Amino acid sequence: MRGKRPKATVIGVRVKLLLVGQALIIALAVWAASAVQRDDASELRLQDRAARQMLEAVLDRRDALDAYLRSGGEQSVQPYVAAGNRYESARQVALTAVNAGDGDALRSLAGAVEAEEALRDIGSSLVVERQEAGGDDPPPTVGAYDEALGGFRAALGGYQALLEGRLAGETSRFTTSLVIVAVVLGMGFAILAYVTVDRWGRRLRRRQDEVERRDRARTSLRERLQLAINEDDGFALLKDHLEARVQGARVAVVRSPADDRGPQLNDSRHESTQAQPLEGLAQALVDTPSTTCLALRLGRPHERGAAEGDDDGPLCQRCGQLSGHSLCAPVVLEGTTAGSVLVVGERQITADERAEVLETIALAAPALARLRSLTLAEHRAATDALTGLPNNRAVWENLRRMAAVAERGQRTLTAMVLDLDHFKALNDEFGHRVGDEALAGVGGVLRDSLRASDFVGRLGGEEFVVLLPDTDRENSLDVAEHLRERIESTRLTDVNRPVTASIGVAVLPHDARDAASLLRVADLALYAAKDAGRNCVRDAIVVDGAV
Repeated sequence: MRGKRPKATVIGVRVKLLLVGQALIIALAVWAASAVQRDDASELRLQDRAARQMLEAVLDRRDALDAYLRSGGEQSVQPYVAAGNRYESARQVALTAVNAGDGDALRSLAGAVEAEEALRDIGSSLVVERQEAGGDDPPPTVGAYDEALGGFRAALGGYQALLEGRLAGETSRFTTSLVIVAVVLGMGFAILAYVTVDRWGRRLRRRQDEVERRDRARTSLRERLQLAINEDDGFALLKDHLEARVQGARVAVVRSPADDRGPQLNDSRHESTQAQPLEGLAQALVDTPSTTCLALRLGRPHERGAAEGDDDGPLCQRCGQLSGHSLCAPVVLEGTTAGSVLVVGERQITADERAEVLETIALAAPALARLRSLTLAEHRAATDALTGLPNNRAVWENLRRMAAVAERGQRTLTAMVLDLDHFKALNDEFGHRVGDEALAGVGGVLRDSLRASDFVGRLGGEEFVVLLPDTDRENSLDVAEHLRERIESTRLTDVNRPVTASIGVAVLPHDARDAASLLRVADLALYAAKDAGRNCVRDAIVVDGAV
């Protein structure tokens, strides 16, 4: 289809989008893991910074203590106190930063705090000692303080070593977790990509296989349509193809007549089709005027569903009586609507199936148009132009066919030969226009008075032939008398003279052995009717008795 990307290109684009999505999700996972690690590491760094501040404060206090001991000035005590205050602040931060459940860190920090308390006691003693010393006494030294300071530094160093080890462990665990997350997500996305691409590939292969099957089916339909010998075969092929392509559906093809036979129905009777049957609809489709078909009136497909309010427009009088779902599409041959295709099923027809129906109709249209032209040509070749009835050639073809069917089935076949009385005189007196009107009127009477299974044709001149299958002698004579009366009631324009006919009747196999002899015996019965005064009916028994 124009403007639509090839399936392989679409899959390539989807794979690229999948890879981009994979990269984004891995990046998000790494960011989330790093955020957690940053939170844990920030607590450790806060504790480490507090420990360094504690050490710096203690060292500053030692220097301030040494200066005070040397000078003895009161101004030297202030740095000592300030350093002590900084230590207390750092100690409070350290204690706050340590998790209450972290026993190792609490014990290590407690050891440093205890060492500092001992150091602070020594410092306080030295301050007091310096204050109490006289001017000639040597000032106390910080030797004892430095020894205690070493213990504090050792205890605080252990605490800092613990923090550094944990920080290194957090970094190592973070790196390991990132690797694990990346590997797991990578493998997961690899599996997802494989499954997804494989599913897309299978779907693409199924679509390609479906396209190939559809193309093969269409090629086969096109070839079979080329081999079809008449319009009936062509429409039957169309129906069979659609039933095979639309699973679970029934298909009926209603054809507008190419001749005077009336609408023709190609209906499915396959037992393999498990769908709503069309029984009861066949005759309704044929009997309902084509003007009531919405598909033909609108010139486009008409759909309706089982659900209330699911109808496409007004209710169609042809297929509106159906339950379930239906699609009716017009068959247009060379600009002329030649009929409609009705697809009926229990389920909703899909968009692909709808397209398949319409494309198949379009595909078959050229071949069906050719077959219709052949049908029309054959009909014209076998039809009398004046009466519209089958001509002499068609009479003999149908006589032979119907006689063969009767013989195989051991059934009866009645032949009537009908001749208009005094037709030459009618032509001579009133002209050929009146004679033609009489022939056309009698042809219409015969056509309208017989069953669909019966046959009537013009043998030639003013003679007509009527064939009645499966009709015994008594009923045949009744039909002949009815035809005679109907003909006698025919009136001609501006002519005050009735039209009458003589009829000869013969029944196969009682009066003849084959088609030719059957018509010959009926013709003899016709002459007997003329000899009896015309405008009457005679059969072969009377002829034999007269002979």
